[in-house]
Amino acid sequence: DGAAIFDTVNQLMNSEILAALELGIEMMEAGTLPQQDFPTLVALASVARQRDIASPEMLDFYFGFDGSDPAYMTYH
Repeated sequence: DGAAIFDTVNQLMNSEILAALELGIEMMEAGTLPQQDFPTLVALASVARQRDIASPEMLDFYFGFDGSDPAYMTYH
């Protein structure tokens, strides 16, 4: 459930979010991110954006939060 994933991620510390986001993006780029973990990665990115703890440009590039075509589409 997306809301439960978001709630869980929202309870993490900023440093935990950034570390998990970095690992998730690396795994996504390498093609090793399990499909079932993708919603968690999006939740991590969303919380990072809300907290303003990650580069908006990076988040827009990978996740399309600005309405652009997200890079993650090329990794699926």
